[in-house]
Amino acid sequence: SFLEVAARAATAALVAEGRSVDWEVLVTRSEDLAQGPRRASWDVVTVRAVGTMTQVAELGVPLLGDRGLLVCWKREGTGGSLGQELDAARDHIADLGGAEPEVHPVPLAGLEDHRLVLVRRARPTPRRYPRTPAERRRLLR
Repeated sequence: SFLEVAARAATAALVAEGRSVDWEVLVTRSEDLAQGPRRASWDVVTVRAVGTMTQVAELGVPLLGDRGLLVCWKREGTGGSLGQELDAARDHIADLGGAEPEVHPVPLAGLEDHRLVLVRRARPTPRRYPRTPAERRRLLR
C-alpha cells in the first residue's frame, strides 16, 4: 500500500509541474548514496517506518535534486502526535535545505490514521549531512 500511495502522490506532484516520471529502486544505505556521485540527483525519495521526521529528513533530503520531493509514510498518534514530531523537526529540515513539510491524508480504507508527509528540497544540503549513524544517535536524542 505504501509504494502505491507514495507513487501516486509523487507522480501527481511531478506531472503537475510538467515533469516526466522515471522510477528506480535501490537497496542500499542512504548515507552511502548521499556521499557518492548520486547525491542530490533524485526527483523523489520515499521512506517508511525508519524513524522520526528529523531522522528521515537527514537521510532523505541530501539525496534530492533541485525541487526533489521526500515522501514519508507516517502514522498519526503513535508515540505522540505527528504535529509534535513535525514541530521538533522543522528547524533541522530547514538546515538540511528542505521546505516546510506538507501533510496529506491517505485516501485508502483502513489507513485513515496514516499520513504522507512531503518535504521539497528548497536549496542544496550542506555537505556535513547526512551524519554517520553514531553521530545521529548521539546528537538527535
